[in-house]
Amino acid sequence: MPPLSAVGISGLQAEEDVNNLMDNALRHTPEGGRIELAIAHEGSGKVVVRVEDDGTGITSEHLPSLFERDSPLRGLPRKHSGAGLGLLISKRILELHGSTIEAFSARGRGAVFTFSLPTAAPA
Repeated sequence: MPPLSAVGISGLQAEEDVNNLMDNALRHTPEGGRIELAIAHEGSGKVVVRVEDDGTGITSEHLPSLFERDSPLRGLPRKHSGAGLGLLISKRILELHGSTIEAFSARGRGAVFTFSLPTAAPA
């Protein structure tokens, strides 16, 4: 597994993206549930990050607005403190580096978030 410092963005920014996704997975997965983090070098100059859980999931009507500031999910009760802007921040960081983030989910079946990052140019 490549270290996050091997990607073409700041290690702190990459770490923030992963932390935001892991925080959401922890918040929405019950005790005893499953959360997986996978980081793979695709060989095409990209590192792919995937966070998957078997938590509460996200309804299909909420998926399109999940990464938006005015998402209806922002008003839901939260287990942990915060403004609920982690996904929006992650999306913006990734967009600034020419990447995207995707979410796949069904209510009651958990969620999968994936994004890719360019690998750092050799020094």
